[in-house]
Amino acid sequence: MIRNYITQAITMMRQHKLFTGIYIAGTALAISFTMVLFILYYIKIAPIYPEYNRSRTMVLDYISMKLDNTSQEIYTGDYPGFNMMRLIKELPSCDKACLVVRKEDKNLPFSATGDGLGMETAPLGLTVSDEFWQIFDFEFIAGAPMLTNGKQLTADEGMCVISESFAKKLYGTTDVVGRELYIGAIKACRISGVVKDVSGVMRATAADIYMPMQNFEDGKGLRGYYGGEQMFITTDNPESLKSEVADLVARYDQADLENKDYELHGQPHSYTHYALGNYSFKMDDLENNVWDIVKRLLFLLVIPALNLCALISSRMDERIAEFGVRKVYGASSWQLVKQILCENLFLTCVGGLAGIIISYIVVCNANDWIFQVISIAPNIDSGYGQYITPEMLFNIPLVLTIFLLCVVLNLISALAPALWALKNPIVYSLNSKR
Repeated sequence: MIRNYITQAITMMRQHKLFTGIYIAGTALAISFTMVLFILYYIKIAPIYPEYNRSRTMVLDYISMKLDNTSQEIYTGDYPGFNMMRLIKELPSCDKACLVVRKEDKNLPFSATGDGLGMETAPLGLTVSDEFWQIFDFEFIAGAPMLTNGKQLTADEGMCVISESFAKKLYGTTDVVGRELYIGAIKACRISGVVKDVSGVMRATAADIYMPMQNFEDGKGLRGYYGGEQMFITTDNPESLKSEVADLVARYDQADLENKDYELHGQPHSYTHYALGNYSFKMDDLENNVWDIVKRLLFLLVIPALNLCALISSRMDERIAEFGVRKVYGASSWQLVKQILCENLFLTCVGGLAGIIISYIVVCNANDWIFQVISIAPNIDSGYGQYITPEMLFNIPLVLTIFLLCVVLNLISALAPALWALKNPIVYSLNSKR
């Protein structure tokens, strides 16, 4: 029976090429646009190298202060620092915590020779605390992470980890552990390890060079010294951690050690909030962003489905006489509905396969601008390598979810016109084309 339905669908495709082309093209475009959007947001929040712990990670990236000795509520913005990280690491719900500062100075060329020439474009750098290498799962091609173990490093003890591509640009090889890296003509640090490249779309971890962060913040209270710090915290109990951090800050304010009150704006937030919240600290704004995503998906899926419904409806008008003849020869309405659904399912599968292929082509070939559309990596220069890796694309549950959603919508769009056409009596159907 199914074989007969498929044969009839292929015959229908050959006889009605315009209808077939419009149907397949509409389905392909709907699925391709939806797939592109899904892939981009999947990259934002899914566990992808080296940020495999995103589901357990919370982020604290901004604090504000109100001065106690002012008559007005004057707030100043700042970033979390070493002292705050030290206190948070002692909380029961905290597993690990690290600080990260993004550095990019195009006036400081890096080189392997010390001749001051360096690279034409300065690399992207991260300054990180020791726990960074435990929270994020980097693949080391050579060497090991640089660890300060809490001590202050002297000028002769400078260390760094560099990416695979950066090592090849400077030295032509990844076998560079123990060699010296120069900034301009000044010796900067000794290379302790080389890591597999991280795509620029990984906003928390993408860099060419990773340098150790040192604690110069004894007099800074909870604030950071560097400016622009982000704190990443892993936990198995996010709600307890958030409550403990809020209580910690309240007790710190009550002790009045700095003559000011700190405000965390509900942080630390989940990594999903950090990725989708558009730098907002309010849950309402996050919900609005999520609702915007839902509206985009509905627009991309429902509008094409409605258009297909109208197209199929016009096609049903042409087939009313055919349905009448089949009813005369014993075909039930349910058998005719099954045939119509199988025909549309076959066309949907063809269009869906084409749409998936189109979406992969778009994402892989337009990644120089498409990631900027939804600000997937807003804190990273667009010139940095925002490339796509296979694990970002080939996610079977994601593809099946989108495909099944489109199939259901298309079948519904075919079912309504079919039921409407088949409700007519046999005599009306036979006389419709006289």
